[in-house]
Amino acid sequence: MTRRFDTEVRLGEDERVRGKRSFSHDRSSLTLVVSALLAAGLAACGVGLVLGLPWGPGWAEIFVLALLGILLELGAIFLLGRRKKRQLQNLVKAAKRLQEGDFNPDLDTQPQNDLGLVAKGLRFLLDRFQHNQLEQENLLDELRHQAYHDELTGLPNRKFFVERLLAHFQLASRLSSSNVTALLLVNVDHFKAVNDTLGFSVGDKVLQIVTQRVKNQIRQTDELFRLEADGFAVLASALSHGEDAALVAQKILTALEAPFQVGERLVHLTASIGISRLPQDGFNSAEVYKNAETALSEAQKERGTFRFFTMDMQYRAQERLQTITRLHAAVRAKAFEAFYQVQVDPRGKILGAEVLARWKTSDGYILPDHFITIAEETNLILPLGRQMLEAAASFLAKLREMGLTDLELWVNLSVRQLQSEGFDQTLDKIVRNWNVSPRVLKFEITEGALAEEARALKQIQTLRNQGFSFAVDDFGTGYSSLNRIKILPVDILKIDRSFVAGLADKKVDRDLVEAIVTLAHDMGLKVVAEGVENIAQKLILDELGCDVYQGNLFGEPLNESDFLKVLKAL
Repeated sequence: MTRRFDTEVRLGEDERVRGKRSFSHDRSSLTLVVSALLAAGLAACGVGLVLGLPWGPGWAEIFVLALLGILLELGAIFLLGRRKKRQLQNLVKAAKRLQEGDFNPDLDTQPQNDLGLVAKGLRFLLDRFQHNQLEQENLLDELRHQAYHDELTGLPNRKFFVERLLAHFQLASRLSSSNVTALLLVNVDHFKAVNDTLGFSVGDKVLQIVTQRVKNQIRQTDELFRLEADGFAVLASALSHGEDAALVAQKILTALEAPFQVGERLVHLTASIGISRLPQDGFNSAEVYKNAETALSEAQKERGTFRFFTMDMQYRAQERLQTITRLHAAVRAKAFEAFYQVQVDPRGKILGAEVLARWKTSDGYILPDHFITIAEETNLILPLGRQMLEAAASFLAKLREMGLTDLELWVNLSVRQLQSEGFDQTLDKIVRNWNVSPRVLKFEITEGALAEEARALKQIQTLRNQGFSFAVDDFGTGYSSLNRIKILPVDILKIDRSFVAGLADKKVDRDLVEAIVTLAHDMGLKVVAEGVENIAQKLILDELGCDVYQGNLFGEPLNESDFLKVLKAL
């Protein structure tokens, strides 16, 4: 009985020992299976990365499948202990993060066991993946740049140009802005001869110099493209006038006329430019380009010049450019002369005169209507205006010597003068040099000036505080209302000549002038009628209560010497 019991006890102990061995063996086997599954999945990922396979949805599944082997061990967590339980939970969280698109999950790589090795391997592969992903993005950026840019000059190419031209056309078609976008096609004349005679290396260098010169002549907001071997395009946006494209074109042509120094060689070239506007010169972007090509073909007939698509615009642009060029020379030569047109009271007494600029040329005098606007747009009004102020001040000094101390001179000022730096110092210097009183030197501003920025209005108020008076010129043709005039620093309203011309036969003009005179007097302002040409107009203005008259009925504008003769005869 005792031996049987001992035998059974030994058998039980042997079974427990075998059970422990089996348990240990099973746990090791399970761990090995899990590790193998993970290693297989990670190896698949590694092969994909090494081969540079593009990332796609399948990658996430590979990672997740690799980690799903861990779930097999979840059923036997009690066999593995708490440490591996935490490691498994960490890996499961990482798997979920990967599935959600986060490729930088937190991984516990510290434990020195099989799961720690798996975490380290996964970390390595994820780092490798992110590195490859960055390389792929850089490669795509480089390929995209190569696809849209010219290798020699670095400029955007024709493909890029087509897209930008379309975008500009669509934007210009939608907006009702007064600004204009112009397309300028620039072609280097006879460039093929450079390649044929001097070689392609010299030709390439010339094209690089051409690129830099054109860049230097356009604004930062303008876009420059290289379309073909010797062809470039400029998209010049936000131009005030379509004709302003002529200024851009002329600057480019002038820059390219200078010799090209390539090593020891000196290359002389010219260029031709065709211009079209967006969207006026075409129903679509392709037609705008075609019309610019047509204009370019016309320009290439003469070489070294530019042409607009329409002949009318071409004429106006060339005339404008010629005027600007001549105007610059005239300002430098002080070729402007002051003329004086008298202003009288209702009884005919001369109160003073308006100072009018005349451009003296070999063909006679050019009236302000033909150059003042361009002078303002090009800032030439600043030196021109300074010359007129000097002329008026010197003439007032002569009148003072003659004893005519009460005669007033009215000088036109532009908004640009009022807004310019140092205008008050310039005026003060002129007044002091000629010892002129603000009581007799007065200023006229256009009605449009009253709608400009506060700086001009502030300058007007400053000058009024110094004793100078201001009149609003051409009233009724601009932007002001009588309500606005009431709060502005002015003393006199000058009714525009277009209303005076219709007094005798247009009731609406008579009613308008009557309203202006009545309301101006109510606000304490005097009224000057411009353009009085006949006695009928004068009599109506007398009836309406006008204060001062100016026009050919009382005297045409005279130069200084002739005006002095009139004054001496009084």
